[in-house]
Amino acid sequence: MQGVSSDPQRELAIPHSTLSNGETPPGFLGYAVNMIFLPAEHLQFRTAPGHGLRETLFYLLLGKLQVYKSREQLYMASSCIKDGAVSLDGGMMRGNGVVSASVGSEEPCILFPVICLERQLPLSPEKVERLKRIKDLKLEQNQLQDQIQEELRNGAKYKKKLAKKLKYKKQIDDQLEPSPEMYISDMDIS
Repeated sequence: MQGVSSDPQRELAIPHSTLSNGETPPGFLGYAVNMIFLPAEHLQFRTAPGHGLRETLFYLLLGKLQVYKSREQLYMASSCIKDGAVSLDGGMMRGNGVVSASVGSEEPCILFPVICLERQLPLSPEKVERLKRIKDLKLEQNQLQDQIQEELRNGAKYKKKLAKKLKYKKQIDDQLEPSPEMYISDMDIS
C-alpha cells in the first residue's frame, strides 16, 4: 500500500493497473477498496497509528481487487490482474488468472448500488475540520469526566481518612484532658 490521497474520502494511492505497453486497460474503473463511499462520520475513525477504515478493514478485505466495466474488458486485461478483478456485469477473475464464470449452476448476480449525488459530494475542508474538532472535543470531555470521577473518589477517600484521624484525635484529647475530679482533689490539698 502506497499511502492515502489528500481527497476527503482518503482513497488509497494505488498506482493504476497497466498493460505491457504502459497504458491503463480499457474499461478499468479503479480498485474496489477506493470505490467504497465512507460517510463523513466514519472518515474520522482512526487506529492508534492514524490509519482509517479504508487503509485497514477494507484493504484487508478487498486488497487490490480491480473493477472493470465489462467481462470482455476484464478478460482482455487478464495479463495485468494480480489480485483478482470483477466486472460490473458479473465477471470474476482470481489473481491466478482463473475465471469464475459461475457459482453453482447459475451466473453470479453482482449488484452495484447507486448512491445519490448529495452523499457523494466531498465535504469541504472546513466541515472535515469541524468534524475532527467535534471528535477531539468529545474525547477531551470524556477525559475530563474521567478525571472528575477520579478526583471525587480521591476526595471521598481523603474525607474518610480525615474523619478517622479526627476521631482518634478526639479520643486522645479526651484521655489527656484532666477530669474535673482531679481539679477538686488538687484544691483540697492546698
